[in-house]
Amino acid sequence: MRFTTPFFLLSFIASSTLANSGTPAPPASYYVMSGIIDIASPIQIPNTVSGTRVSIPFTGGNFTDSKGEVIGNIVPCVGGENGFVDSAGVFNPDGRATVKFLDGTYAYLQHMGKGSLTDGVADIAIKAETNSGDFKFLNKAFLFAHLKIIGAALHLVVFSTTKPS
Repeated sequence: MRFTTPFFLLSFIASSTLANSGTPAPPASYYVMSGIIDIASPIQIPNTVSGTRVSIPFTGGNFTDSKGEVIGNIVPCVGGENGFVDSAGVFNPDGRATVKFLDGTYAYLQHMGKGSLTDGVADIAIKAETNSGDFKFLNKAFLFAHLKIIGAALHLVVFSTTKPS
């Protein structure tokens, strides 16, 4: 009986603490940059094992800071979108881009997410790798963006859960 009483008390305290903690607050987010990526006409490959594969070449574009000033340009014809639309109609973006910052350094951006080709909207997570001193925080940051296809361009606003430094 001695073993069960402390165990019961510990379980009760733990469950009471967790039950009373409420819903956790969402993480803070910080603006990082905005981008417009110029795209070529999509190529769709229907009936693959993943669904309908969508390949969209990136032909140019740029990223801007919070003042709207260009901080880097998309290197044309180096990356693109290679996502797919699954059997439920959900668009699964999966793309890569190379950005050349104005100081001559580069960043590799890789994104994945979920969205709709019907609306042209997706939410994406972005992995970044860069040799830029000014943008080295991107290497450690969790980045996410809201992406919207408008005409022949992808428009995105990029945020981070850590404050850019």
